[in-house]
Amino acid sequence: MLYHGSNDNILATTTDAGRTWRERPLQLPPPSSGATPINGWSLHALDASQAWLVAKTGTSSNFSRGLLYQTRDGGATWIQAALPAGEPVIFLTQTAGWTAGGANGAGFWQSHDGGSSWRAAPFAATGNQGAQQRTYVPLFSADGRTGVTVVATTDDRVQRVDWFVTRDGGGSWQFERTFDAGATTTGAPDAVDARAWLIAESGQPVRPSSQAMPFFGTLNLDDSHTVARLAMATATTGWAVAAQDASLWRTRDGGKTWRPLTTPWGVSTATAPSQPAEVVSLAGAELVSILRAPGFDTCEIPPANQLATWFSASPYRAVNLYIGGALRACSNQLLSASFLRTLTGQGWRFIPTWVGPQAPCSEYAKRFSLNPTTANAEGHAEALAAVNVASQLGLTFADKTGTILYYDLESFDGEDSACVAAARAFVAGWVSGLHESGNRAGLYGSACNPRIAEFANNSQVPDAIWAAQWTRSSFDPQMTVWGIACLDDTLWSRSQRIRQYTGGHDETYGGVTFNIDSNVLDAPVADLTAPPPQVTVETPELVPAYGSDPCKSGWMRFTNARNQFAYLTRNRSEGGTVPPPPTPRTAIWVPNAPLAGFYRVEVYLPEHGAVEWPCPTATLGSSTASAHYTVYHTQGATYQTANQTTVRNGWLSLGIYPFMKGQNGSIVLSDLTDDPDATRMVLASAVRLTYVPDGRLTTATIYLPELQRNSR
Repeated sequence: MLYHGSNDNILATTTDAGRTWRERPLQLPPPSSGATPINGWSLHALDASQAWLVAKTGTSSNFSRGLLYQTRDGGATWIQAALPAGEPVIFLTQTAGWTAGGANGAGFWQSHDGGSSWRAAPFAATGNQGAQQRTYVPLFSADGRTGVTVVATTDDRVQRVDWFVTRDGGGSWQFERTFDAGATTTGAPDAVDARAWLIAESGQPVRPSSQAMPFFGTLNLDDSHTVARLAMATATTGWAVAAQDASLWRTRDGGKTWRPLTTPWGVSTATAPSQPAEVVSLAGAELVSILRAPGFDTCEIPPANQLATWFSASPYRAVNLYIGGALRACSNQLLSASFLRTLTGQGWRFIPTWVGPQAPCSEYAKRFSLNPTTANAEGHAEALAAVNVASQLGLTFADKTGTILYYDLESFDGEDSACVAAARAFVAGWVSGLHESGNRAGLYGSACNPRIAEFANNSQVPDAIWAAQWTRSSFDPQMTVWGIACLDDTLWSRSQRIRQYTGGHDETYGGVTFNIDSNVLDAPVADLTAPPPQVTVETPELVPAYGSDPCKSGWMRFTNARNQFAYLTRNRSEGGTVPPPPTPRTAIWVPNAPLAGFYRVEVYLPEHGAVEWPCPTATLGSSTASAHYTVYHTQGATYQTANQTTVRNGWLSLGIYPFMKGQNGSIVLSDLTDDPDATRMVLASAVRLTYVPDGRLTTATIYLPELQRNSR
């Protein structure tokens, strides 16, 4: 058993079925690839002497990387081997081993030399075209002949589990049976449980495995603990690690009953209810909000119907989107603007993520330049490319502004000063490119290698960070964004943090299983339910200017229900005269549109009583039913006749029109009406513009009963 002590990783061994333990520090050779942050461990022992240890490298769910170590002397010494992905391994002999999964989930590899090399070992897939598949490390009977591996297939209809079986020690695999993943929690154990089936099929106990097989329901240890990992030495005797607190449990009756064992790392049974999600809307022209809730990331976006199940049954409220980049591992073919609108309707918020080139001192296939000037330009270019894709997915407004995008910068050697300088320059380019295009910039990275705090002193600082530090094996409702290693709590402290605290693992809610990384958020996320940008001009410019004598200025003033000034003037009949010729009076509003696009234009019509007009003397009881408005917009001028008597202390729509960003359009109200001369009043108060994302589709079809288009 491996656990983390106060200063070191500790290897604990037992020779009496877990009653007592012998501890020693785990001393591994330095990795051949340089300094690498290790965020997870998986130990597989063949016998008392031979074991393999997978050191899982902390990455986003877009990658799966790790280091493999082998011991032949019970853990006294270790040598580094090879590993195609950062997933657990199982060995049947000191040479024959298996691993599976990887970033896109479909990998299946075999080693014939103890882990020094691996080769892909595919078998016939049974999924539909476009279906997502995840392959799991196989289980074997104790004699190593009979084995079963699981391929979990997800499509837009169902999740199912296919069993592939070998009876020749992995030399060949044949399809055996299929289960609906949502229905496998019922039925006889040997019908749904691969371990029970292996024992019944082979008559042998199951060889210990480093991971639990998925999708076969939840195995409870007691009322508050479930199995994360299971290893059976015989058909009746085995051990399990609890998902909630990594406590160790033992069974002697084939899993009917379990009891916790005293271990060097102790047992914690603390649990806490999940806190409700909190969404804070942000003012301004953004499709962004602050989300304080759990979130998850996964390499391939799941189908919408399964995400709907998770939103109802799971604690998670945000899902990441790998929208593109040269190193994106999974195709994410489901991603589209309509797909994201569907997820938004379910309640999801998003963490849009771009996976481009990595640090020049890393081993990734695509790397940015070691030259800071060149790296800065490359980061800027990546930002513009990401914005274009985000716009196509409907994550931005029509002018490609208003969202937040996170860059996936994987860990690298933080002691390499030149490499760190290049990364800082690249991130500065990423941030400046997003800011210049009217968006926010986020950064995913290792908490400690290099320290994500390095970027707090950048010339261009990310608006939010997503720090990876794995300290749990599954969802933890007590997790917060504070107390992250290598990151002072004073940095990015104003709702600017996402914390990734687990690596890839399965979680099941509502009968639907996803392989995810778990996160907790207090950070800006893309929110397609965010209120649209809006601008209000409370009072107009008057021509002629208002004066206290209405006989000279032609205006009377009062305070409306919004506690702002509103104005009244007597109407003139279009084409009519009242000697002497009246001076034309107009009210002009010049809004400052926050971004280019289509806006609904509305006028505020406050309630008022009858007015005694002094010159000529008259009692005027109501506003006009035919006020003449002109809306000046980017496509010209549109004349509207509006009935000002239909709304009291409310907003009347004049239609939807295109505006450029800034003060480039106006709304003009004239004292001309279709009423007889000087019999009604023309009312001027506030004007409001509200952004309409789909305005292009609706501009020609907005007709209201109180509006009619003027023919002139």
